[in-house]
Amino acid sequence: MREHRVHFFEGFLARDAARLHTFHGEPEAALVLFGDAIVSFHRAGNVPQLIITLASVPALFERLERFEAAATLLGAMSRHESSFHHVPELADLEGRLATKLEAKRTRELVAEGAAFGLDTAAVYGRQQIDAARRDPRPRVREERPGGLSGGPVVAPEGAGLLVSLMREAIDHDDHWDEWCEPAAEAVRLLLEHESADVRAAARRVTERYDEDRARSLAVHRTLGGRPLILE
Repeated sequence: MREHRVHFFEGFLARDAARLHTFHGEPEAALVLFGDAIVSFHRAGNVPQLIITLASVPALFERLERFEAAATLLGAMSRHESSFHHVPELADLEGRLATKLEAKRTRELVAEGAAFGLDTAAVYGRQQIDAARRDPRPRVREERPGGLSGGPVVAPEGAGLLVSLMREAIDHDDHWDEWCEPAAEAVRLLLEHESADVRAAARRVTERYDEDRARSLAVHRTLGGRPLILE
């Protein structure tokens, strides 16, 4: 059981770090991390987390201007309602892609992807990630606040996304939750960062996380439940 949990969190943290890199970091790192997360969840047969992971990848393909891959994977994940629940930004992607590709071509690619089963979508996602990593064209690069480390925490949008990733709960039939403590502890390390801006941002993030977690645990206790503790 302990080994299963370790592998689970490896995929979970790789996926969430990849999402941060997609919007506020290095796309090369996001490609590697998404690839690792897909393999981890696919091998484990963890369907819910695999769906969330694959649904998160089209935004990275869009950033890398791999629009056809983004449209195809979008179509594949549109078969799964939870894709839009956990990755709400997916809903606006087809409209943006239609401005980059011809609208007809976008519809064709989305329809092509919609024929994929989840296993096929996972294989396709990995293939396209590998193709993107081999692509010699220059990557999109952006200056990140706070230097090499801490940028996603300092950026207001990144901080908000990080809090949502940290407090993301894994629902169980008995309504217990597991909290992603490793991610929270990783952010706490930034409380000692050399940059005052990063320290202040990390403090805001961890305070918001602790408040949300305390509220959730209070609800569990009110309902007679208790949090699931990882030993």
